[in-house]
This record gives sequence, structure tokens and C-alpha cells, in this order.
Amino acid sequence: MLSVSITYLWQNYGFYMVIFLAGLQNIPEEIREAAVMDGATGWKRFWHITLPMLKETIWVTLIFSISNSFRVFDLIYVMTAGGPAHNTEVMTIYMYNNAFMNMNFGLGSAVSILILVFSLIAIYAAKLVTQRAG
Repeated sequence: MLSVSITYLWQNYGFYMVIFLAGLQNIPEEIREAAVMDGATGWKRFWHITLPMLKETIWVTLIFSISNSFRVFDLIYVMTAGGPAHNTEVMTIYMYNNAFMNMNFGLGSAVSILILVFSLIAIYAAKLVTQRAG
């Protein structure tokens, strides 16, 4: 599972960095300069200016990350197909194996609904956390 996780991070790292770079470039330079003139240190500038202004960017990347992690299929299927001994079997692989390999379409459909419900709960929780942080 570690090799799959590292590959997944490597695959998506650039996309998230481009989103954060765009978010950082949208922070007006005047605000940073005003904080420097007021005597704010680097950490205070980050904590009180940069981080709050990146709230929407963090929210978008969090939603993308949660969405992608619940629908990861292709990477695991190509690398391990859920094996050995079901060690890398995630919900999407389990759904695929039950629905299409074992012809148990009812269980496959139920697992797909659970994936949807878990995704919505995780995204809603992430939204609450980012609203509370801001």
C-alpha cells in the first residue's frame, strides 16, 4: 500500500502545486508590504495574511483530493489489482470485483452508494473545518 500511496501522491502533486501557486499569486502585494511595514514577522504574515487568503484554494484542493481518493481505481488496478491478499483493495476495487468479476451486481451497487455517501460526508466535514478555520 505504501508504494501505491507514493505513486498516487507523485501523480497528483503537480496539479495541487499549480492550484496553490495560482492562489499565492492572487494575494495582493500591497497587503504583504503593509504587513512588513507594520513589523509583522514571516510567520505572522503567513498565519494572518497568507493562510486566510488561501482559504478558498485550500477548500478546492481538499475537495479534489477527497474526490480523487474515493475514486482511485486505475492506479491500484494497474499496479496490484487489489492484491496480494487484498492488501491494496480499496472500496472501488472491491466494488469492481464483486460487480463484474463475481457477477454480484447488488453488492457492487450497494458499495457504490456507500462510496457516494462517504464522499459526501467527507466533503461536508472538510467544508465545516475550513469554515471554522477561517
